Amino acid sequence: MKLPQLIDYQQAVQAKLFADPALRHGTPITNPLKQATVVSGGFALTFRVEVPAAGGSRKQFAVRCFHKQGTRLEERYAAVADFIGQHRKNLDFLTDVAYVPAGIQVNGNLFPIVRMPWVGGERLDAWVEDHIEEPHRLDRVRQQVKRAAHRLRAAGAAHGDLQHGNILVDQHDHIHLVDYDGMYLPVLSTLGAAERGHPDYQHPDRGESFGDHLDVFAAYVIDLSLEALKHEPRLWQDFNTGENLIFESADFADPGRSELFAKLTCISAVEERVRRLRQACEAEFTTMPAILSGERTSATPSRSTRPKRPAGPRALDAHDHVVLHGRIGDRVTIVGKVLGTRIHHPSRTTFINFGDWKNGKTFRIVGWGPVTSRLEQRYGTDATRLRGSWVTLSGMIASYKDRPQMVLDRVQTLRVLREADAERLLAPPEPRAEPTPQNAPRAAPEPAASEPAAPKTRQSAAPVDGFHRWKAPPKPQKKDDLDQRLDQMYSSSSSRTPRTTSPPPAQPPPGPANHRRYPLPSPPPAPAASPPAAQPSAPQKPPSRGLRDRWFDMCDQLANLLDRWRK
Repeated sequence: MKLPQLIDYQQAVQAKLFADPALRHGTPITNPLKQATVVSGGFALTFRVEVPAAGGSRKQFAVRCFHKQGTRLEERYAAVADFIGQHRKNLDFLTDVAYVPAGIQVNGNLFPIVRMPWVGGERLDAWVEDHIEEPHRLDRVRQQVKRAAHRLRAAGAAHGDLQHGNILVDQHDHIHLVDYDGMYLPVLSTLGAAERGHPDYQHPDRGESFGDHLDVFAAYVIDLSLEALKHEPRLWQDFNTGENLIFESADFADPGRSELFAKLTCISAVEERVRRLRQACEAEFTTMPAILSGERTSATPSRSTRPKRPAGPRALDAHDHVVLHGRIGDRVTIVGKVLGTRIHHPSRTTFINFGDWKNGKTFRIVGWGPVTSRLEQRYGTDATRLRGSWVTLSGMIASYKDRPQMVLDRVQTLRVLREADAERLLAPPEPRAEPTPQNAPRAAPEPAASEPAAPKTRQSAAPVDGFHRWKAPPKPQKKDDLDQRLDQMYSSSSSRTPRTTSPPPAQPPPGPANHRRYPLPSPPPAPAASPPAAQPSAPQKPPSRGLRDRWFDMCDQLANLLDRWRK
């Protein structure tokens, strides 16, 4: 059965169509537009529902409704609930969960939900922004994230998607982990991975890996990010995009071209840790934990064919109404030029428009309450100084009267861009030129215009893995004289000596030393004596030696060499 989408769930929640007995009298928390507040993450949409409790108090729950298909969710969450119950004392940063197979009625059908106690607190990224100038508090939260990942692994488990959106920090600076869709437990090992995690926190080669080491890379990235921000707070302004802390997936895919890696190596307090992270990014996923822990100093280069940058633009165009309407319920990053702003003062609601909202084919950003006050402080009455500016924002695409919009929760996440930066985010990635091998032959320079171009000759191929391929010499243009070629190849000092008329030497007796793989031909008969010269006093010219004589000389030399070698 097809799962409902955001609009369907919002209508059902606002109509209080809960089939779960614990939520039957619940009331959703709504925004100033009278819509149920919702947060998107992973497979589910999370609503906040308030239920009457004993003594006149009220209890709040996080109700997660699935709008994307997951594999065997009931079995996974049953195992997660048992695990949390068994380790509640040692893993107090986890929250109880309950999977309800028939939890809500949508369009006449029952669908599952996950019910959890509502955890108060800020998302890690929002909390960091509010406390960026308090290094001792950054360090306190950093240590908690590190301990949480270590304790989970010691229990044989992993969260599976450690990132800023799944880490909440309460008023006492205590962290809480939420969203257990991708959690690894030993009893779930045969089911495989349900998700791959947030790309800005995951190793490029994680793929479908599923084990208790899933959180090692993400925990290291969070730990290093917070430590670097403690020493250099300006990194937040330069590298936070609203969907990360400071690292992006492109940094992990190609550390050598990363501006952030280059800047972090200049901070002496984290230089060694940055070197390990860079080495881990270039290694296989299985060797990554040993590299990050310092147990292994040499990495096996990854054999994957991962892209150096995600395919396609990094952001969606805020002026493309059709594309944004098709992404309702998804968390995305948008970039666009603000065409108009308006503040509705009775409700203190701000509208940032990227087109004519009245014609119904446009996208807008909406903020209210304290957000409106801060927008006026920063951008003037009605936020007029935003008009004509290029901006970017990350969040969930919601819908109001069947038109896409995005809610602005924090003014800091709305970033003003230069036009060139906006175009870069909206443009597809440029193909990266492959580096030229060092041993590759250089192309010959083009001849001058006044000179005739010489015929191009094929260059020999560059060596592969250090080995050169043998290439036969070019064939001669003219047929050489056979005698002349053999004379050049096989001539020696003995062959240049005039051959005497004495009979050939006797053959050595047969034996092992005389063994030859190829028998030599029988020697020719001795040549006849030369006639007496006309003038005895003149030196006698040596007789002309033919091809056959030179052949026998060569065979004799080879035989002697073989005899010596065998002795």
